Amino acid sequence: MANTACTQFDEVDTYYLANNLTAPKLRRELRCAEIKVAVDDAFQGTEFQNDAPFPWLDYAQCCQEAIVWQRSTKPTTKTMPRHIDTEAIKTRNDIVAVISGYTKLRKAGKNFTGCCPIHNEKHPSLTVYPDNQTWHCYGCNRGGDIFSFIQEIEHTDFRGAAAILGDK
Repeated sequence: MANTACTQFDEVDTYYLANNLTAPKLRRELRCAEIKVAVDDAFQGTEFQNDAPFPWLDYAQCCQEAIVWQRSTKPTTKTMPRHIDTEAIKTRNDIVAVISGYTKLRKAGKNFTGCCPIHNEKHPSLTVYPDNQTWHCYGCNRGGDIFSFIQEIEHTDFRGAAAILGDK
């Protein structure tokens, strides 16, 4: 991706826009930048012009390059899986091992207990049940499986949690 037209924005900015904005959002950003360029041109040389205006023309070119780059790259199955095999991820990741990476757990009978990393506490209220691979916090009243724990602790959606667990 050769980014020769932009002066204020480089390839990293174009890459960021292409990967973090959807195509409709990129088109809206491009339209807004083009309107800002027209307004800046209309007020050039007047008392309404800023001393150091935002480089809207460069931003518009950066948006255009991001749109072109988005259209030219095809999503791979590794980056955007159509189907997530949840059972395979659950069998590869033990819930006790994953949660113990975020907080210290100690054995309490057949279960494990520890302080919940989701909310701030001094006394253990998190219980991990390895038999059915679930967890529950009696302090914040949250619980679920390994995916819901990663969603809570990493502040992500299900696909993000699956990607994090898939990398482990």
